[in-house]
Amino acid sequence: MTAADRLLEQAQLRLKLQDFAGAVADYSQVLTQGPTPAAHYGRAMAQLGLGQGKLAAIDAQQALVLRPQWPAALRVLGKAKAQQRDWAGAIAAYTDAIEAYEQAEDPDRRAIDQCREQIRHWRKQPQNVLATDRPHRPPASVPLQDPALQNPAPKPPAPDPIAQSYQQSVQQKIENGDYQAALEDVTWVLQLDPQDLNALVQRGIILGRLGRIQDAFQDFERALAHNPHQHQIYAERARLRLRLGDAVGTVQDCDRWLEHVPGAVIALALRARAQGQLQTWAAAVADYDRAIALAPQQPDLQESKGDLYVAQHRAQHATSNAASNSTSNPTQHPARSTLDSTTTPTKATPESASLSHALAAYRAAAALWLNRGDRSNHDRLQDKIRALLTPSRSEGFEVPIQARAGSSPVLAVVLNDQITVEMVLDTGCTTTLLTAEQARILGLGATGRQYTRVADGRVVEMGTGRLRSIAVGGATVKNLEVLIGDDRGAEEGLLGQNFFCHFEMRIRANTVEFVPLSQTTVP
Repeated sequence: MTAADRLLEQAQLRLKLQDFAGAVADYSQVLTQGPTPAAHYGRAMAQLGLGQGKLAAIDAQQALVLRPQWPAALRVLGKAKAQQRDWAGAIAAYTDAIEAYEQAEDPDRRAIDQCREQIRHWRKQPQNVLATDRPHRPPASVPLQDPALQNPAPKPPAPDPIAQSYQQSVQQKIENGDYQAALEDVTWVLQLDPQDLNALVQRGIILGRLGRIQDAFQDFERALAHNPHQHQIYAERARLRLRLGDAVGTVQDCDRWLEHVPGAVIALALRARAQGQLQTWAAAVADYDRAIALAPQQPDLQESKGDLYVAQHRAQHATSNAASNSTSNPTQHPARSTLDSTTTPTKATPESASLSHALAAYRAAAALWLNRGDRSNHDRLQDKIRALLTPSRSEGFEVPIQARAGSSPVLAVVLNDQITVEMVLDTGCTTTLLTAEQARILGLGATGRQYTRVADGRVVEMGTGRLRSIAVGGATVKNLEVLIGDDRGAEEGLLGQNFFCHFEMRIRANTVEFVPLSQTTVP
């Protein structure tokens, strides 16, 4: 390795450490020995870190003179233009980067998607500054090459302090929810060192948070191939699997997580939720009990345990009703109250063991919230307690809201009596939409194609399929047509109008009630 190569490597390490001034100095020394696109590119990134957008743009343009249509340099140029609030210039540079990626023999689709996402973000900015020109495109006859880029020398692993410092910086952006900025930073590091396992894991986490589940899993698999003992991968992958309704996979990842961190409370709670979806009630209760023993002051654990007991009661109640109806009328099989069922749903009495345990858990959670001075959550738990103690005044099905996506409720949905997934109740969505991953788990292939308008106004083509059944609580619709998103399309499942049009629907603060229209009285 030559002295210039060692100095270039030192500059790259300083850039990772975010010692931008030191990186500028080192790259400047490299450039005194001869211009290379790598040195101009690196110094441009360091100038960006110092907030010197104009100087960064100059270095990026010099890199493009030496290496025309280099997409990485075009992206740095775009960032430099954006730092100067020249949104038009930034968009132009990223547009050229997309063209350069697409002209490659094997186009980097992930990088193209990142550029398009960044352009969409910049287009939302006030376009009060116009680009004076497009990024410089030098003649193709420029013969300069950078030997260091053509045959890069193998790099030793970065020292731990550098890796830790960079990881903390990106982690802060992840915790702040600034996933796009974090993704840009991690992508740059992986361009410099594709074998940086910490950056690879972080990119997988970011992609998962952005809803790009398949890409996230690919990064996790690559990282685990090098080091199968990274518990944070199992932790993040368990969360993603649970979102997809892959309860078995969630349990397996939580098992590996707990092998490395036996006292991981979150792992126990996630595994308990997955066991609940599998209706292995005793295992789920055992996990909640163990988690509560480790974190006795966490009200969320008590509430989740109460939710588990409520789910257990409903499952037992449905089984009991099915057996009773099957005995009294062998021609009907209403194991679950569906649209064609004539059975009137009833509320179970709180004397049952599961409901008694649920009430105890909810009361414990309410007390813990009150101890913290959180009256709002205390009152919310009291509402859940009253709901269990009060007989139902309607013939509908009250379903708890798991979370909210914006203002839209997220509900637990059972697909084909096989898997339970969380889906957004979207009143603006005409046809229920499954993600590509949910369809894969179900083994559901597309049987047709259909054009549909998505939330941002675009009209896209999607596959169509048909589910045997889709159930939310006791509200069930059979033989329902669904759309199937592709791997880079839908980030979450949507419960659409073709499901809830069969019900009178009432959205409350913590629950959604579905009343079958056949049972609804018209005033």
